[in-house]
Amino acid sequence: MKEQFSEIFKIKDVYGVVLFSGEGKILYEEFKEKKPDNLSVVTDLYALPRTSPNAYEMDVIFSQMRLYIRKVNIGHMIIIMGTNAQMAMVRLTCDMINPTIQSTKQSKGLGRLFKRK
Repeated sequence: MKEQFSEIFKIKDVYGVVLFSGEGKILYEEFKEKKPDNLSVVTDLYALPRTSPNAYEMDVIFSQMRLYIRKVNIGHMIIIMGTNAQMAMVRLTCDMINPTIQSTKQSKGLGRLFKRK
């Protein structure tokens, strides 16, 4: 997944990406520098999109940082960035990444050999 999110990190002022499953488990996390000390705040914010399940995207702005929460195929993605990040570029990049994000869970048995149409 690192190569899928590499485009997001090319955008100025983007600090990290956290990908959650539909159940709220962290599937992937990556940060430009070191993992922030207040990451628990970000993981607690996973409850926010679950309170409004029809929301496709949310933009949460704090005094020092900004969170972009986006619904993706397998759950939700949270982009951690500074307040000066270019939101249009972040949204465009998320639009391009969304179809490529797939579940890492393997199916069991012979069913994985045959695809239904």
